[in-house]
Amino acid sequence: MKTLWKIIILHIQYCTQILQLARTDLIKTYRGALLSWGWAVVKPAITIAVYYFTFTVGLRTGKPVKGYPYFLWLISGFIPWFYISSMYTGGANSIHKYAFLVKKIKFPVCCVPMIVGLSNMIVHIILMLLTIVIFIVMGAPITIHIIQLPFYWLLMLMMGVAWGLFSGQVTAVSKDFYQLVRSSYTALMWLSGIFYQISTIKGAALRFILRLNPVTYLIDGFRYCFIDHVWFWEKPMALLNFMLVYLLFVFLGIKIYSRTERTITDIL
Repeated sequence: MKTLWKIIILHIQYCTQILQLARTDLIKTYRGALLSWGWAVVKPAITIAVYYFTFTVGLRTGKPVKGYPYFLWLISGFIPWFYISSMYTGGANSIHKYAFLVKKIKFPVCCVPMIVGLSNMIVHIILMLLTIVIFIVMGAPITIHIIQLPFYWLLMLMMGVAWGLFSGQVTAVSKDFYQLVRSSYTALMWLSGIFYQISTIKGAALRFILRLNPVTYLIDGFRYCFIDHVWFWEKPMALLNFMLVYLLFVFLGIKIYSRTERTITDIL
């Protein structure tokens, strides 16, 4: 608990610097490109178009889901995946990426994942606003359940930062772990229910295992807002499973931080 409170206090003390660094990180990502911020939209659009063509034209499996065109069902879960995937790989590499802050400026290691999390969240919110526009243009109803979006944004940020604190420190010690994360990227995407409904899979045990994945809960959560029109408190067990995994990463991150806090600069 002592280490946890220390981490919280450091986030409060360095709040201004974290926001400035998140803004700088976002600007550097798109600086120098002809389309600049346009790439934040173009890249996801191309990816979604490819998968949409694959499932609806190529494999011809993109049937309407719960009365919504498959395209709308797909983007309601795929847009969150862009943030999650950025945090999955970016969080694991965050401390190594910002090693200069830790070594030269003595910036707290525990605050580094928050920089990456906030930077990616800005792009995600822009994409989510475009998703709402697409739903409206295509005549799909937007219900009051859309007000839950900030709740799921908070959960994504929390999980991303907790994962970054844990995995970022492990990567700093061993780059093999980062290679493992990159290698499992595709598997995580296909096992998270982005392209199919987990509820339609045969076998209760298999469905239960797949739903233990916190990414699956987040994907379902955004579809609760757009497609299913379900409030988050109507799925208490799913939220509980998510929070248990989150607390596990928090515990592991704090445990490693308490042991490497004084030696992390030497490790980097």
